[in-house]
Amino acid sequence: MRDPLARPETEPKTPLARRLRELRRKRGDPQRNELAKLFGVSVTAIATDERGDREPAASVLAGYAEVFGANLNWLLTGEGEM
Repeated sequence: MRDPLARPETEPKTPLARRLRELRRKRGDPQRNELAKLFGVSVTAIATDERGDREPAASVLAGYAEVFGANLNWLLTGEGEM
């Protein structure tokens, strides 16, 4: 559940960032700090990946795929099933 005091999220800049955010929301919308702990990265890293300010590390993409049961090909290309 989103923190009501958090700043509003900006629109993702890249298709990959859009898919990362979409996946998180469709899978229960865990807070970024929860994902950061699971993936072994900072909350800032999760936020910058989801905004499209940088490309996520391979380990983070693998984490999204593993934790959310996502198709890695869909994450990377948008093709196939989520």
